[in-house]
Amino acid sequence: HMNLLITGASGFVGSNFILAAPRNWQITAVYHKDSKLKRLVKEHKLKNVKLVKCDLTSETQVEKLAQKVGKNPINVLYLAGNSDPQFSAANPLEDLRQTTFGLANFLAHFNIEKIIYFSFKYYLTYMR
Repeated sequence: HMNLLITGASGFVGSNFILAAPRNWQITAVYHKDSKLKRLVKEHKLKNVKLVKCDLTSETQVEKLAQKVGKNPINVLYLAGNSDPQFSAANPLEDLRQTTFGLANFLAHFNIEKIIYFSFKYYLTYMR
């Protein structure tokens, strides 16, 4: 069976992946703000999914997450990141901090065997 850690698990792709994943996979689903994921896991009786709340930009929280996961190599589906193009356009430095620092902080604390990193592209039009 597969042991998988999913960041950004409460988003559209993450929550649908959790629903579609084989039930014999052990999934650690990392989320930051969205508590709808708790209801989804309970409603679908996903006993193979362990939910962990974590702000990936917080070194302390990521260290605690790494302790929970353990030192064995892990497989990662990395979906965390801002998905709001308006926020990105209005706050480019904060968007960069959240996305880039969150990823770097995560990578620094885990022994990763395989990782799939999703990047969501937005095409923005800037008017002068």
